[in-house]
Amino acid sequence: MGEITGSAVADQTPTAPEAPPSWATRVAGAARALGAQAHALRWLIAANLFLISPVVVHAALDAGEGKLDAVAGWHLLTSVLWLAAAQLLVRRPLPLLLAMTPLALVVVADLFLVFVLRARLTTSYLSVAAGNLIETPEFLQAYLPQVVLGLGLGLPLWGLCLWRLRGLTLPVRRAWAVVPLVAVLGLYGAVTWRQVRGGVRPGRALLDVVTHDVNSPFGIFPQGWVTWRLHVEAAAAFARSEGFRFDARRDPTPDDRPELYVLVIGETSRPDRWGLNGYRRETSPRLSRTPGLLSFTDFVSQAASTQHAVPLMLTRATADDLPQAYAERSVVSAFGEVGFRTFWLSTQEMSHWAGFIHRYAAEADVRRYFERRHDGALLAPFAEIVAGVRRPGDKAFVVLQTMGSHFAFENRYPPEFERFPVGGALSRRERLDNAYDNTILYTDHILAELVGQLSRRDDLVSSLLFVSDHGENLLDDERRLFGHAIGTEQDLRVAAFLWCSPALEARQPDLVRQARANVGLPLSSRHVVHSLVDVAGIRADGFVRELSVFSAAPATPPRRFLAAGRVDDFDALFGPPRATNAAALRPAGE
Repeated sequence: MGEITGSAVADQTPTAPEAPPSWATRVAGAARALGAQAHALRWLIAANLFLISPVVVHAALDAGEGKLDAVAGWHLLTSVLWLAAAQLLVRRPLPLLLAMTPLALVVVADLFLVFVLRARLTTSYLSVAAGNLIETPEFLQAYLPQVVLGLGLGLPLWGLCLWRLRGLTLPVRRAWAVVPLVAVLGLYGAVTWRQVRGGVRPGRALLDVVTHDVNSPFGIFPQGWVTWRLHVEAAAAFARSEGFRFDARRDPTPDDRPELYVLVIGETSRPDRWGLNGYRRETSPRLSRTPGLLSFTDFVSQAASTQHAVPLMLTRATADDLPQAYAERSVVSAFGEVGFRTFWLSTQEMSHWAGFIHRYAAEADVRRYFERRHDGALLAPFAEIVAGVRRPGDKAFVVLQTMGSHFAFENRYPPEFERFPVGGALSRRERLDNAYDNTILYTDHILAELVGQLSRRDDLVSSLLFVSDHGENLLDDERRLFGHAIGTEQDLRVAAFLWCSPALEARQPDLVRQARANVGLPLSSRHVVHSLVDVAGIRADGFVRELSVFSAAPATPPRRFLAAGRVDDFDALFGPPRATNAAALRPAGE
């Protein structure tokens, strides 16, 4: 073999590898590539703005009413992060967004609810839609112009965005998707951990975060999952009560006047914070001037939490036998059996926290939800119901479930009802007192409006019964307790009012006279269903006239309650109402 020359050796010397480009170089390169595709990029931004538009528009409308809260920011941030993660993973927007076309239709439906009902597409509306498919043609006909406008604007815009995105590829590495993914999962984890630190079990805390996730457009998946879960639970409950009937019958009426009976389920309303019950502040200026209004001054709940209190209010079950509430149907079905058209209107959300309440709502002929709205959202649809009960023989029963004084108190009333200040240099007790009293003032307005709508109909035989689900601890004493589900006098005593129309009093003067005589008796939410069927003349086994507030010989059995995992006797623990719960109570700071 010949010799290898020095030059040949030099030619074979390996060269050092080039250094990888820095992050700054990569970012600059990506920016140049995006700049070259700026026109298509603008359409990508437009498509993403369309996808998150329900969150943005709903937040803007809330801000216009002065009730924007941190939840709106949470939904906006999670929407942006999920979309960013998806598009960075795929890199080619057109195939991704083409596959997301069904979600674009969901966005159109979400926007429809935002503009028409001021609500988001949540479990409540998915459940109503799934359970009332037979009413879909009627619903679409009623809102046909809005449906046509939404589809006519939304789908062409979506199609135009897709057309303009042909050939666009994001000049970034898929690994960058880790950044928004870690951020969004960190947000979920932080909120979950906050609840765990507050004493909630980890699994339940995570479930709560997921079920309240209505980011757009991917929020349809957790909301759909919750809808399915509640549907399964409700189906199992209905299966257990399959074939259940009250075998209800009705007393003959002396005339065929239209009739409307109303139950308003209050939320967290204490009787001692109402001016008409002797509270030092004038928190009930309108009801105090309402002719014929009765206030039951010694009324307690059978449970200190909504998920138990409402079933015990709507069924014949008692605190000692809670399973009965889930084995039978509610008073809604009792009215339905004797020919009443039944309605359920609610500003509360449908969720796992509410227990079986959604099952009782499903018994109604018509359900409507106005989640995260002030209770004033119920007034217009209620007016429509009142107007519809007009012909001789028309009969309707309505349940209105309100948000009332549910925490956070500042979110429960419009700005014009902030009579007692909640800002400035106030102590925690002062802020809670003032905000809570503002919620009572607003509930006074809502109830007065409802009674006003009924009272304007001279021909209408009607009544309205308001009972709160439970009360609330407001740092009342040295224990510094706040909230409910504890089982104190403060979270078990509840506000309860009754109004009967002149037409009802003319038809049944003895009933109204007896109710007036019974306002000071020791009553409980156990009396609610028996009173409702009694005033409507409905009879069935298990409904006891002596447990009606309209009874001439009212029964006042021991007032048993369920709280903190125990069943106990209210009167044995707390006795009769004390002066400190009414006239002598003085708000903090006065």
